[in-house]
Amino acid sequence: MNELRVEKNHRLIYVINKILTSNYEELVVKIPSDSVLFNTGLNIKIIQRVINSSGKKVRIETDSEFGNKLISEVTSSNDEADFSRYQESLKEDNQEKILSSPLSQKEGSMDSKFSLSRIDFSRLKFIPVFIIGFLLVFGIGYYFLVYKMTVDVEVLVSAERFVKSFEVKLSSQRNTDIEGKIIRGETISTVYQASKEIPTTGKTEGGKLALGEIKFLNKTDKIIKLDKNTKLTYKDSGKEFRFILDDSIEVPARELISTAPETFVSGEKVAKASAESFGSSYNVPAGKSISMGGFSSSEISAVVSSSFEGGVKNTLNAVAPADLIEVSKQSLDEFKSTFVFSSTSSKIVLKNSESFSIASQKFSSELTEAADKLSVTQDIVVSYMVYDYEQVLAFVKSSIKSLIPEGYELYGKDLQIELNFLGSSSGAVFDNKEANVQLTVKSYKIPIFSASEIKKSLAGKKVSEASNVLEELDVSYNIESNSGLLNFLGFPSNPEKINVTITKQ
Repeated sequence: MNELRVEKNHRLIYVINKILTSNYEELVVKIPSDSVLFNTGLNIKIIQRVINSSGKKVRIETDSEFGNKLISEVTSSNDEADFSRYQESLKEDNQEKILSSPLSQKEGSMDSKFSLSRIDFSRLKFIPVFIIGFLLVFGIGYYFLVYKMTVDVEVLVSAERFVKSFEVKLSSQRNTDIEGKIIRGETISTVYQASKEIPTTGKTEGGKLALGEIKFLNKTDKIIKLDKNTKLTYKDSGKEFRFILDDSIEVPARELISTAPETFVSGEKVAKASAESFGSSYNVPAGKSISMGGFSSSEISAVVSSSFEGGVKNTLNAVAPADLIEVSKQSLDEFKSTFVFSSTSSKIVLKNSESFSIASQKFSSELTEAADKLSVTQDIVVSYMVYDYEQVLAFVKSSIKSLIPEGYELYGKDLQIELNFLGSSSGAVFDNKEANVQLTVKSYKIPIFSASEIKKSLAGKKVSEASNVLEELDVSYNIESNSGLLNFLGFPSNPEKINVTITKQ
């Protein structure tokens, strides 16, 4: 059992306070034999009454024989009659002292009256002293244990997760407007360069063109002019093979060489020509006739004067129409996948607001051109919107009253704000100047409590009643007092003696 050691000079009020404020329910109070508490049995009586009312198991021990007698008498008397008998014993002790004095023996019969008078006077004197002492002790105890008693109540309020989303408009043309749900933004457009190369999938004929010479015979009296690229045709087994004149020529008119009989010599001109297409079929030997469109055989004729040779035909890779589309698409897609937005500390890119467009592009080869690979170089315009986080934060704080439920306030820890472009949802707009966005606020909400109102609701309540009041608030709480009489007396009636601290967690 725990011990409370009392020094010889410890007064009554000190011992009572130690017993009541002790955290132990079982206690041994050890009083020295020379303690001032044994100056009167009233001290022990008062201590025992305090012990009885406290509900604690307290035992008083001492080495003093007189003290043990007092303790035995006090602990054996539990009502007012016992207390009165205790007073009478003190009076009888006092009477015996007076009767045994020399003065009382000399005065004879008159002394008995005098002694009775002295006894009465002593009794009259003792009673006020006792009452005054008791009231003094009670008053001091009341002052320190009741009047000076304060109660500290800590109310622990738990925060709840708070998430709220609503639609606003981010605009680069209008300023922030709380009522209109508009937040000032900015549109940024930047040109970047991208390139890509892919294998070609088309096919084309390739090889070498057959080259040779053709002799033209003019049978008319006029010069015949043939332009460059004039087409000439060679026919063989029902097939036609075309050749092209390499240069412009003039075929001279025929000449009269004899008058009787009249004889003419055709005008001649030899010119170089090339096969129109690749292939060995264009290797035409000398002496083969060639025809020309637009002229009759009686006007002009042509014959291969020097064989066409060197014609070779093979298949080559070439640019197909799909190649042009695919290389352009791949270049743009790769650029999108690797593009990184550069947000500054004050400017944040609006998610999903970016747009990409090709301003210009240049291909390495033309359509149907023979090539194993096709590359493209593009100028890509990237447009997106940015916003200032501080402006959005100010917007949220100004709108917060309409966001959180009544009776709550926003708890400022871990406040998160997100803006997301609504994309192609119904009514969504994005024209590089304005965008419909979803603003999401993530934080914590916490109930609003008034410390003064809680004080008033607890004033004068018993501890059990006060606990019910706090539990109805749906909070955790701690109650502490500077006096051990809280459970016995309850909460002070004066709210100012109740300290309420609201702790958010």
